[in-house]
Amino acid sequence: MKIDFNQPDIEQPHPSANGTQKLWAFKNGYGASVIKFSGMFGLGSGSYGSEKGLWELAIKHPEQLCYATPITDDVMGHLSPEKVEEILEKISQLPENKSCSHKRK
Repeated sequence: MKIDFNQPDIEQPHPSANGTQKLWAFKNGYGASVIKFSGMFGLGSGSYGSEKGLWELAIKHPEQLCYATPITDDVMGHLSPEKVEEILEKISQLPENKSCSHKRK
């Protein structure tokens, strides 16, 4: 079943800035947080790619960011909705894992 970027489990305002957060959870215990937000009050940077209308994705396991998967060891930015869908498909197909490193390398 194809994952649709426009049909997240949850879509809400980004918790810390002007923007959007989309959340997915998968049966394998993994999930994803996909965000797009600009810097607050025009200061600082926003999400990676937001200045071009693109998205940033972080893998979650189960509710914390996960930095140890075959897909990536960090957040991924500058993503089109189509690329987000491709990555979500890969996340949904990861084997179940009881734990995940929540520390960046």
